[in-house]
Amino acid sequence: MPVDMHSIPLPAERKLVPVIKRWLIALVIFISLGGFATVVYWPANVPIHTPWFWCCFLVFPFLMWAGVFGVRCLYYELNQIWSDTWDYERNILLYQETQRGQRHLNVLAHVTHLPQTVMTGSLAIQLMAQKEGLPSWVDMANGQVIRQIRFDMPERPIREQLHEKMAALLADETLGTVLRQLPHHSVFLSLQIDAGSDATEYEAVWQSVWEASGINTPLSILPGMGLDIIDGWLDTPRHNAVLLIVAIRLVTGVIDGQGDTAVALLLNHPIRQRTLFMSQPELMPAIHAVMHRPELTREGDMKYALSQALLWADIPADAIQQLWFTGMGCDNQAQAIFTPLIDQLPNVGKQTEKQCDIDVQTGFTGIASPWLAAAVAIDAVTSEKQAQLVMSTPAPDVLTPWFMVIKPAETQEAA
Repeated sequence: MPVDMHSIPLPAERKLVPVIKRWLIALVIFISLGGFATVVYWPANVPIHTPWFWCCFLVFPFLMWAGVFGVRCLYYELNQIWSDTWDYERNILLYQETQRGQRHLNVLAHVTHLPQTVMTGSLAIQLMAQKEGLPSWVDMANGQVIRQIRFDMPERPIREQLHEKMAALLADETLGTVLRQLPHHSVFLSLQIDAGSDATEYEAVWQSVWEASGINTPLSILPGMGLDIIDGWLDTPRHNAVLLIVAIRLVTGVIDGQGDTAVALLLNHPIRQRTLFMSQPELMPAIHAVMHRPELTREGDMKYALSQALLWADIPADAIQQLWFTGMGCDNQAQAIFTPLIDQLPNVGKQTEKQCDIDVQTGFTGIASPWLAAAVAIDAVTSEKQAQLVMSTPAPDVLTPWFMVIKPAETQEAA
């Protein structure tokens, strides 16, 4: 489940310490009232120069004041003890939740396919340097100008295209090698696919591709969509398991501003990775990057969500060197949405050359958009060795973005 720091109770409300000056004034009042009452109500036939008279005049009022003052001090001390205990337990909870929030995943392999990019070299550098928008063409059926880019001609059956893209992802040398080198354990698969069909169809196609690949590792389907998958995986202990995310978007019609993509990410918890390869350390794959827990904007507070994402990565805001937008469409909405956060990121907030709106170049890629941005940021980390920030909004409401930090593996090890 997401780490909600707002659910942690506030510090204890401590009572004010007794003010000696006020209590001394109260002592004078007690003695004055006691002396006045003694003089007024003292019997006329009883001498006043007696110990009992002075007890009534001075001692008893003082003892009453001392009793009230003692009760007040005792109340204060008991409240302090209770408050100290409350704050101690709160600090423990705060520490535990922060530690839970700072759990992260190692990226063992990543594959990204886009229709318009060159498959050699750094994809991140290509996207950051390329400023042209989507190619456009005229739909002869209605005369509308359509901005769209796809892998293949729309006449090909979607199932055939889907099979081809899945096979291409598994054919990646790095991903295939890591999957084959893993010891005896399970691969949990999350299929994040939008291709105009249902989940059963996607799973059937993937199963056929998986069997044809010759990879014998046990495979389990992990339910759920979006970046919530990362939250759940980080908080659910699974022995001898890795997480494989396959995100594919295939546009099924003539829709302006849409695009195709195919992404695969192989992730694993660092602690589980060490135990996984304890018997065969020479097989431990290289770590491409470190993916930190994503943070969703709640109640429209993007500044808080950004600060939490930075806290989960345990880095200051000025450590972010590049910013990747996705899920906001190809109409340059990202800059307007990001405007309230410009001052929060000193190194990238006002430097547009360090920002990239991926949708402008790829089109809106739907449920695959956060994974596309993550894969591009991972690619940037491997080449630049600098922390990256992903801001994605796969949901229709673009004002509730996710924030996620991706760092070089060396930075995490040093920390």
